Amino acid sequence: MAITRRQVIFGGIVAALAALKDSTAPLAKRLLSGSGSARQAAASPQQSAATQAASQQTSPTQPAQPSLMYSQDQNFDSRLDTLFPGLSQDKRFAKLRPFSAILVNTATHPIYGYGLRWRATSKSGVKESYHRNFFRNSSLRLRKRQVTGQVPLLAPGEAAVITPLFFWRATTDAGTPSQIKLTKGLWLKYKSVDVRAHGFIVRHAKTSDLKISMDARIYAAKVRGKRPKLVATVYRNRRNGEHDQAFSFLTHCIGNDGALDQELLQAKIASATAYFRELAQSGQHRPYYLARARFAQQVKRCLAVYGIAQVQQVLETVNGVGQTTLYGTNPKQA
Repeated sequence: MAITRRQVIFGGIVAALAALKDSTAPLAKRLLSGSGSARQAAASPQQSAATQAASQQTSPTQPAQPSLMYSQDQNFDSRLDTLFPGLSQDKRFAKLRPFSAILVNTATHPIYGYGLRWRATSKSGVKESYHRNFFRNSSLRLRKRQVTGQVPLLAPGEAAVITPLFFWRATTDAGTPSQIKLTKGLWLKYKSVDVRAHGFIVRHAKTSDLKISMDARIYAAKVRGKRPKLVATVYRNRRNGEHDQAFSFLTHCIGNDGALDQELLQAKIASATAYFRELAQSGQHRPYYLARARFAQQVKRCLAVYGIAQVQQVLETVNGVGQTTLYGTNPKQA
């Protein structure tokens, strides 16, 4: 049978298409596998997370994470005695040693608050955790007027030893280490202040899987960490509670002459203490209401020591600090 011209042309076209398909297969394979910019666009979530983490670490606006040294570290006792000479040999501190850690602010920014968590498993297999926030407490003393968290807790380079019962900052004067001893009276004070912390220590005194982790840390107007809301909420409510109570005293207890009326202030202190303690029992906004009740008692002690004129100056100072909106808003003012 003779082959026509049309069949020859058709066969050539089919062969050419087949050859073209074979030559483009490697190119298509390379494109689908993601070479060059295509591969970067198709990066895995793990690679993206690692790249993001690396960029955050090198970013000048991202503070370095503070250093935590645990009691299981072989250098813990020597480091502890450098900060607090003789503390590692203290018999009372020995009970707290498994629950303690040395915290160093390795950032270039001062830190205003920490939230730490202790986790342990009992012999019966029950898991339990204890969380505590650490801030500089409010003070109404004449030379130290401040609301909660107004003054940094740790400056850059400073260190502290932390347990569920207390936070001891290792301050130094001319290179002299802090001389602190856990006396019997101080020990009993710490035990009575935080019953939950003491109970946690007693229940897990011989636990081998105790772990300590940082929930969050507070820099100036910023929160970093795994659980920022938990720490920021307490910080914000305590600080705003103190401010709002100072504002309330100044609003309701000023006489016609522009000065605080001592009788009105004393009555307002008593009513505010009882009212906010009762509200705190409901559980909702507890840190905020407790802060207002405690601040009222601070003002009461300040009045007894310094007098009404100094109390007015203190209240004006606290009111001038203003509120903080760190990570949200506080409850409505009562």
